[in-house]
Amino acid sequence: MNRILVAGKVGVDKVRLVQQVFSINDRDLAEDVSQSGLIVDDVPIATKYYKTSVCIFVDEFESAEEWFNELYTPEAKILREEIQGLIICIDLQTTSYEEIEKIEQYLQRLATQLDDEYTEDCGEPQWDGFKLVVGFEPQEAEEFYYDMFIMSGFEYITYDQERIRESVQTHRWRFLQERKKASKSSKTAVDYTQPLLDHGNEKSLDVLQLVEKMKLARIDASRLPEDQKHDFAQTISEKILDYLENGEI
Repeated sequence: MNRILVAGKVGVDKVRLVQQVFSINDRDLAEDVSQSGLIVDDVPIATKYYKTSVCIFVDEFESAEEWFNELYTPEAKILREEIQGLIICIDLQTTSYEEIEKIEQYLQRLATQLDDEYTEDCGEPQWDGFKLVVGFEPQEAEEFYYDMFIMSGFEYITYDQERIRESVQTHRWRFLQERKKASKSSKTAVDYTQPLLDHGNEKSLDVLQLVEKMKLARIDASRLPEDQKHDFAQTISEKILDYLENGEI
């Protein structure tokens, strides 16, 4: 089962995010006073490339330090192994700058731990999940928070259900069912690009993987000095062209 962990401080409406992003109409969920330990099973995700379902675990905390320290423990490894997505919610109006900095440090440590454990267990250099920080009531421009969280590998998004949904849908899930190619009676633009999505060669998953790589490249580029960004972008563009020309996608 694909699993997503949505967490944030008490008072941040994480349930609203889950309902709006995943189109869930559950009165019982909305009426829960506490947003700690809520589980929403079998939430469908469908795109033109694939369909799957996810289990969403919603949790909240009074102390970010205590919550993250518990998540780092050996006892929580089963949870860390199962989740494929992290959405950390922050009320930027009521959370001090010092608290936000501390949360960023906790996220750096968690990201490193997820990478290390995934490398040890699966032999891959990087955890295969997505990482988002969602800000509510921002007090600064989005770029300010984006730059703050980028070092931990978390993508920052000021609350926008469409952008969050897009990040979720472009993730390459461990468990999914690809959609079969529809037959066409005449040639269209879709026909000419359809080889990218060929089921037999798992091309649709390669497209999603390429999107993920481009996201990571954007994060890497943002860390560079301005005078190096152009050369970096040129290098990435050449790699993508080589990837396409060699028929790898």
